[in-house]
Amino acid sequence: MGCAPSTQRSISDNGMGSRETGIEAYKKVEREIIREEKAAPAPSLGHEMAKLDRFIADIENLMSQLSQERIADVELTSNDRFSQKYFNPKIVDESDNAIRTVVAELRINLDQTLAIEHEEFIANLNRKSLKLHHLNWLSQMRARSEEEISKLSERVQHLQKLYESQELIIRDLVKSKLSSTGQLEKELDRVRSYRDTLVSGELSWKDATLFAQDSVDYSHTAYRSWHSLRTEEDESVRFRQALKTRDSIHQAALSVRMAQTMLPGVQFPYCTSREIFAILQVIEYLFTDLQVPERYGHALQVYKSFNKRAKALTQWLKQTTDETIHKDVEEVDERINDLSNKLNQERTNRTEFCETYSKWHNTLKSQQQNFNIWMKNAIGIG
Repeated sequence: MGCAPSTQRSISDNGMGSRETGIEAYKKVEREIIREEKAAPAPSLGHEMAKLDRFIADIENLMSQLSQERIADVELTSNDRFSQKYFNPKIVDESDNAIRTVVAELRINLDQTLAIEHEEFIANLNRKSLKLHHLNWLSQMRARSEEEISKLSERVQHLQKLYESQELIIRDLVKSKLSSTGQLEKELDRVRSYRDTLVSGELSWKDATLFAQDSVDYSHTAYRSWHSLRTEEDESVRFRQALKTRDSIHQAALSVRMAQTMLPGVQFPYCTSREIFAILQVIEYLFTDLQVPERYGHALQVYKSFNKRAKALTQWLKQTTDETIHKDVEEVDERINDLSNKLNQERTNRTEFCETYSKWHNTLKSQQQNFNIWMKNAIGIG
């Protein structure tokens, strides 16, 4: 009949830390599995590992460019890996100070004609500095990604242990499975796998939205810093604010690029690749544009416009995620809940039947033993 007479006992060694009945232990593990699966640690881990690969590829590509340009003190400690701890942040400051020194020595702040005359020379210095800032940004993104991967790996391992614990409990409760339960298990596994695929796509959209929101914040900071230069006369303050503008708008552009990388097959309605390329060109000439009123005003409008379009992009990404992609995930979640409930009911019914059978079997056995004793005594008396 597929039931063992011993299922009446408690499950004492299932990793739950207490002597619970089999059904209670099963339900407890199942609730924890459902909670952990909601967070989708396995798809999240795969998604984060793919991001890390992108960061590593971008870092190695940028390192190659810097090596060819012979930027001082930029080298790989390892042949094929780069980590934030290997990057010397002093070279970023030195690169920025080089621009400050040249601007002061050429005295371009006193003559806009001189600024235009030397703009390409200063732009070249700025391009190298921007690459170093880009490298620093990528190294920070990589470090953050590696930390997230470590956390997600622990969650995946925890979920795997829950699956193993559940399997042990089920084996102890039901020695052989009903065919209908087996079919439900297969269907649940299939739907869970489909959900993982959907969640992977949703994670890409959510990440893209977060990067777009970062772009909004950075571009807003850039616009405010640049706007403050309208009335600022202190040259030291002007350079610091210009540097803050450059770094902020640069990070805003990099954030949008990363959002585009998250969704390679999606056509963005705002902040397209051409727009990002144009923004990056504008900031290359930022330190000389600051000295020319017409160019300063044009740059101000460019930064303001980019901030507006970054806001529109963020809203579009969020709306698309919430109204389309997330709804698909919710529908699959409902299907998983239905299948889980059916499977739980089947297993519970199966277990209750086995426990009833075990009690009946033990009672019958006891009665048989009593009858045998009675017969022996009766024969003895006779």
